Amino acid sequence: MQRISEETGGAVLPAEKSSSLAQEFRAHQAKSRPERVERNIAWDRWWVLAGILVLWSVTWGLRRSSGLV
Repeated sequence: MQRISEETGGAVLPAEKSSSLAQEFRAHQAKSRPERVERNIAWDRWWVLAGILVLWSVTWGLRRSSGLV
């Protein structure tokens, strides 16, 4: 098994080191995976869309009341 692990880039796990296997696996995952970035556009938030609609309505109402529309 040691020869196979050396040929494939793995590591030999002695019996006394088996308790730290989970910690080593988490460390390897953190090191090998890229950071995940999630981007959301503004329209995905309901309050942004509602705010823009309210703003447009207010400006339209002001223009209408002053005779510009």
